[in-house]
Amino acid sequence: YMFPIGMALVIIVLLIFGFFNRLHLGVYAVLIYSITLMIVSILVLIKNKNIARLRLLFNPVCFIMCTAGAGLAYLHNARLCSGFDEFTHWATVVKSMTIIHDFSANRASGLLYQNYPPSMSLFQYFLEVLAIDFQGIEFSEWRLFFAYQILQWSFFCPILELAMEKKTGKKAIIPVLCLSFIVVPAFFYENYLTSIYIDQFIAILYACC
Repeated sequence: YMFPIGMALVIIVLLIFGFFNRLHLGVYAVLIYSITLMIVSILVLIKNKNIARLRLLFNPVCFIMCTAGAGLAYLHNARLCSGFDEFTHWATVVKSMTIIHDFSANRASGLLYQNYPPSMSLFQYFLEVLAIDFQGIEFSEWRLFFAYQILQWSFFCPILELAMEKKTGKKAIIPVLCLSFIVVPAFFYENYLTSIYIDQFIAILYACC
C-alpha cells in the first residue's frame, strides 16, 4: 500500500504548502522528508537486524512499478498534448503552476477554469519542478503523461500485494493482473494510456477502491 499512500501524501503536503503560498517550497519539503524517512527506516531495520522487513522494501510489487515506470518513460518520451481539454486546462494548469508556483485559482495563472481543485496537477507539478530545478531543463509535456500514469497505476499496487499474499498460484496470477490493468480500462477509455483527462483516473481510482 506504500505507493498510493506515498503519492497521495505528496499531493496533500503540496496542497498544505500551497495554502500558505509556498508551493515551490513544498516540493523540497516532500523531497527532504522522503529521503530522511527512507534513510532512517533502513538504519533502524539494520540496527535491529530485521533483514526480513528490509527485504520488503524491494518486493516484487516494487520491481513491477519500477519496470512500469521505465516502460512509461520510454512510451511517453517526447509525447505532446493533443486533446482539446489538455490545452484548455489539464496541461496548461500544470505549466502555469510551474511558472507562478501557485494554484490555478491565482488570477496570474490566466486560466479559463480557475476553480478546479488541484489534485493530479499537484503530482504532475512535483515531477516537473524536480526536473526543472535539478536537471535545468524546461517544462516538458511528456512528463505530464508519465506522472499521470505513475499515479494512476500506483492504485493497482494494493491489488498486486493482495495477490502476492495468496500462496496458491500467485506466480501465475500476477502477469494476468498486470495485463488486465492495461487491457480492461481500454474497453472504457480507448486512449487512457495517451491522455491526461481526469475522467479515466477518477474511474480507475473508484474501481480500485
